[in-house]
Amino acid sequence: MKKVVFKNDMFYSILIIFLSILIVWNIYALTTGRFIAVISILIQSILLILVITRHEKTKIGITVWTVWIMIGASFGLLGKFMKLFLGDEMGPLLEGILENIILLLIAYVFYSYNKSSVRIEFVEKDKDNKAM
Repeated sequence: MKKVVFKNDMFYSILIIFLSILIVWNIYALTTGRFIAVISILIQSILLILVITRHEKTKIGITVWTVWIMIGASFGLLGKFMKLFLGDEMGPLLEGILENIILLLIAYVFYSYNKSSVRIEFVEKDKDNKAM
C-alpha cells in the first residue's frame, strides 16, 4: 500500500489550513451569488481529503492544483497588463495585479514545497490490522 509522507510537518499543517480557508471563502462567495465557486469548493474539498488521508494521489493532486492556480494567475496578470497598455487607468488595475502576483507566488511556494518535501512510500499492511 502506498502512502504520502510529508517530510515537513509545517507544510502539511499550512496546506490544511490554507485549503480550509479557501473552502470557507468560496462558501461565502457561493452565498453571495457566485455559483462558479461550487467548482472551487469541490476541487479544494477533494484535495483536502487527499491530504488528510495521505492518499497516494495527494502529491499529483497538489501539483495539478498549484499549476492550475499559476496558470490562472498568469492569465489574470496578462489580461490586466493588456488593459493597462490599451490605456486603462493604473489605479483600478493595481489591486488586481497585486492579487494575481501574490496568488502566483503562493502557488509557486506550495508547488516547490510539494516537490521537495512530499514523497510517496510503500507501507506494508500489518498482519494484525487487515482492515487498513
